[in-house]
Amino acid sequence: MEKTNNDKLDNNKLDNNELFPDIEFLEDIEFENDITMLENSQDKKKRSASGKGSRKKKKNQKSKFKKILFIYAVALLIVTVGVWIFFYSFIDGYEKGMSYHKIAEIAEDINKNLDSYLANITAGNEFEDNSYAVNYIRSLITGKEIEYKEAKENTTVNPVYELLVEDKAFAKVSLKQDGTIKHGFKKWTISEIDLVDYLPTTATISILALEGSTVYVNGIEVNDTYITEKGVSVDLLSNVEQYLDVVPKITKYEINGLFETPTVVVKDSTGNEMDVSVDGGTYTAVTNSDSSLEDEFMQYVQDVTYAYARNFANLGKSIFNYVRPGSDLYESINSATTYFYPDSKISGTEFTSREITDFVKYSEDCFACHVKYEYTIYFTNYSTDKDVSVVDMIWIFVEHDGLWYLTDTKYYQ
Repeated sequence: MEKTNNDKLDNNKLDNNELFPDIEFLEDIEFENDITMLENSQDKKKRSASGKGSRKKKKNQKSKFKKILFIYAVALLIVTVGVWIFFYSFIDGYEKGMSYHKIAEIAEDINKNLDSYLANITAGNEFEDNSYAVNYIRSLITGKEIEYKEAKENTTVNPVYELLVEDKAFAKVSLKQDGTIKHGFKKWTISEIDLVDYLPTTATISILALEGSTVYVNGIEVNDTYITEKGVSVDLLSNVEQYLDVVPKITKYEINGLFETPTVVVKDSTGNEMDVSVDGGTYTAVTNSDSSLEDEFMQYVQDVTYAYARNFANLGKSIFNYVRPGSDLYESINSATTYFYPDSKISGTEFTSREITDFVKYSEDCFACHVKYEYTIYFTNYSTDKDVSVVDMIWIFVEHDGLWYLTDTKYYQ
């Protein structure tokens, strides 16, 4: 029997139901809602992912900005510090490049390192080593504050300063440029330390020595460069030079810059050491005391003192046998007023003291000695018991025609 179309459809239904028995077929609207929800869900995920990416990007940008800002701040700080370092370095160089900075440094340091500062100074003479100068300056400044001031000759090119202690200058320091320091400023060093103008009062001495003698100061021979005068007359012989065959002359030496009182030795032409007298800063060595001269002439000079004393007591005129005729001394004694004592009243005379010393030979025909005496005259039945004549002189004797004459006298001082 032939099946109809409706039957075929019914069979198809059956077949389909058997293949998908559990599937429920959704209405169109429900399907659309599901699709919309899925799309919305996907959009939300995209937006969420997009938001996270944006926030991450912003965070990275902010971190990068902070790094840039930090680097800029560090760079600015470095530049600022560099500028200040350069500024202070420049100011420091400028200060140290000023000469007063160097002299202030010296003034502060000199007490600590005096030996090094004065190691190369010239003491102003060749008779004392630097230890004299160092010891002198040390005694002057130890424990005291050292100050400085510009010397009158100071210039910016050649700075010169005086060092002072208690307002008293003790040295002059000259500076010189010795290259440059940072930023091209001048570097100063000591050119010279001068003490000559600030030495003690014993710094300058004069030596009067007989021509032909040799002079030593602190054991060092004084050469001719220190001679300031030649052919100087011996004061003591000024009135007898005309009677001398050989006139003794003096050579004068002058030495500056001594720190301490020196030892002066003078030797004559035969090498014998001469007597040196000192008067202030003047040393005189004209000749020697001569014991043989004393032995030879002592009795003769005693005879002259007796005649001299009796002449001025008006007791005799034998003095003219001992005084050189024609000399100024002869005329002076001859015209001098003498005492007049009546012989009947004189009970006696004597030298109550008499000293004849310091025999000095100036030349072969001239010598001198120191004569000091008290000659006493005693009286009886007179207005006074006694009269005393006092003499304290240097007597100069000159030989003439084989005889020795008293030729001049000078009061002893």
